[in-house]
Parts: sequence; C-alpha cells; structure tokens
Amino acid sequence: MLNHRKNEGMDIAEFIKTIADDKVDAFFDAEHAVPGNNGAYMCEDTPVRNTAHWCVIYSYLALNYSEKKYYDLCRVFGDYIVDIQNKSLSGSVECISEGSFDKINGLIGQAWAIEGLLAAYRIIKSEKYLDAAEKIFKSQIFDSESGYWKRVDMDGNDLGYDLVFNHQIWFAAVGAELTKYRNDPEIIFQVSTFVKCLGGHFKISPKGRIKHFGDFRKKKTLKYVIKSITGCILPYGIWRYSPDKLRQGTYEDSYQLFNLYAFAILYNNGFKDNTFFLGEAFKKALEYGLDFENLNRVFNVSKYEYYRPDGDVQCRTAKFSYAYNSPAFEYGYVVKTFTSIDGEKETHRLLEIQNNLCYDERKRMYSRNTKDANTLTARIYELIRYLEMQEND
Repeated sequence: MLNHRKNEGMDIAEFIKTIADDKVDAFFDAEHAVPGNNGAYMCEDTPVRNTAHWCVIYSYLALNYSEKKYYDLCRVFGDYIVDIQNKSLSGSVECISEGSFDKINGLIGQAWAIEGLLAAYRIIKSEKYLDAAEKIFKSQIFDSESGYWKRVDMDGNDLGYDLVFNHQIWFAAVGAELTKYRNDPEIIFQVSTFVKCLGGHFKISPKGRIKHFGDFRKKKTLKYVIKSITGCILPYGIWRYSPDKLRQGTYEDSYQLFNLYAFAILYNNGFKDNTFFLGEAFKKALEYGLDFENLNRVFNVSKYEYYRPDGDVQCRTAKFSYAYNSPAFEYGYVVKTFTSIDGEKETHRLLEIQNNLCYDERKRMYSRNTKDANTLTARIYELIRYLEMQEND
C-alpha cells in the first residue's frame, strides 16, 4: 500500500475508501452502481455514468490496498459497461433513460463510459474493455474540417454536433488517454486535429471565464442571447435568491474547473508541448479558474465556509458548483498539473467547505443540499487523478 499524504487531519484516500467500502455489498448485489439524475438537470440516468465513476475509484483502491473485493468490483463494473455497449448498433452507450437530453448524454456520457472501461482494464487487463472503449469512441462522427465531433445515437442516428464545449474537450481528453493503451491512428488523428482547432473554438470572457458554447454556435437562439444579456445587466438584488436562473456567467463559472480538469487530462496524456497551453487565452482562463476565493464568492450568495443550513442550500448557492461540479474534487488536479503549487492545502480547504455543505457522515454520502446524491458522491472519483499525481512525486 502506498503512503498517503495528510494535511489538516484528513487522509483523502482513506476518506474515499470509507465511502467506497460502505457501497460494496449493494454494488455487488446490483452488479452496477446506483444511477442518479444527471445532477441538477433532473434527467433520469442509466447506471452507466456512476458505474464508470465508481470503477475508477475501485481501480485506485485495488492498486493501493490490494483487497480482492476491489478487483472483483472492477470486473463486475467493466463487464456491465461492456454488456450495455454490446446492445448498441452504433457502438455508443445509453446514459440517460428519460429526460430532455439525448439518450447518450452527448459526448460527455461516452467519455465517462470510456473512463470506466480504462479503469477496469488497468486492473483486470482484459482486452475486451479496450475493445469496448474503442468502439464507443469511434461511434461518434468526427468532422476533420471543423475539428468537432457529432453525436451518434445507439441506433446510428446522426444527432448533429455536440454544441457544449466541455463535452468536446472531455471527449478529446479521454480519447487521448485511450491512446496510451491503443495506439490507434484514427483516434490519434481525431484528437490531434481537435487540439489543432482549439484556438478557434476556445473562447473566454474578458475575465477569463470559458464560454459554454465556444464559438461553435454560429447562430445563437433568442433565448440564449436574452440570458446572456440579462446575466450581464441585471442587478444583484434581482438574482440573488436564484443565482443560476438568469446569470449565464454564474453557470459558466461552475463549469470553469470542470473544463480545466479536462484540459489537464489532455495535457498529461501526450499534449503537454502543444502551443495552445502557452497561449494567453488559456493562461487567463487558468488564472481565473484557480482563483478559488473569487469563485467561491460567485458560487455562493450566502457565506460558504462552515455553512450548514437545514434547508436546501441550492436556493442560496450556484446549483452547479458544490452540489454538482464540486471545485473540491477538481481544483487539486488542475493546480498540480499547470502550476508549481502542490495544491494540498487548497484542496483540503475546499473539501472542508464541500463536506460542510453536502456530506452526511451517517449515510457516508454527499446527500445533503444536493438534488443528486448518488452522482455527487460518485464524483469523488475526480480526486483520484490528483492523488495519483501526489503519490508519483
């Protein structure tokens, strides 16, 4: 077992292990993880997403603690995703069973499934997991001229471009990770071409906030334009009780670290020397995203530290931040990847805020003040890459 660093009384790996151990029996019984509802979007998920997230966690625990149950769960979870993928005509996997989104949850749903399969492969070493991951990646249509992917449904239906920038960057990042195991020329070409086109798609606000749709939405809907304008001009008093409903900027702030996390995956998987990461736009976005004191003021209307309300904190905080895209899970990997800062102190402080807001010690879940306890708890998997970087120092 590797030694884990400690700071301010918390060993993050042991904390994750405590939560994961509590779920083992239920996961074995179901043969997959418990699905959520896609965070604050309230779309009913299939078990694929959370199963993939938990597979990453149990693969880390298998490597660090060498307990048979972790190896066995990686096999069960990997096999589950393979089985779901085998039912698809196109190769994509169903991630949403009910809701207004497409059934595959765009490119991001496919990226998460691939992450889980790569985690299973690292432990079980079965080529079937890489085969499934490759099929999922290649199921989506790549436009080499634009450098963007189109979505393809399970039946092969072309759903058009995925207009959400974080979906595109996450799919590219996980594709780059896949090439570590499958040196496939087609996948390498697609990811490399996407990166070459990043300069045109990557757009930020004057402050450095990453635009949710980049510049790919050539024709913006009237609703999107109105939300963007009102988000800039309406006074604080109008939106302060529901900070997500009118302010597009607050929504994008909540995805800033999520975007940067995907960039960190890309950077750490073969694209470290790409000139994009030396550009002023990316540097500005990184500086903005790593200023967590400022982001915490944006995320929260009420005081964020040590705040333990009895009611639903989502009516007083940005619902896509601590209750869904937790900066506590994402900050450490980003800061450690792109700066000389270790990030340990900052990560522990953010985790303290996260746990004060959302963690229920009795249930061993992030079930307080969130609309999707199952998904929020599974998203502690994002801390794994940070822990691995620490341990490899």
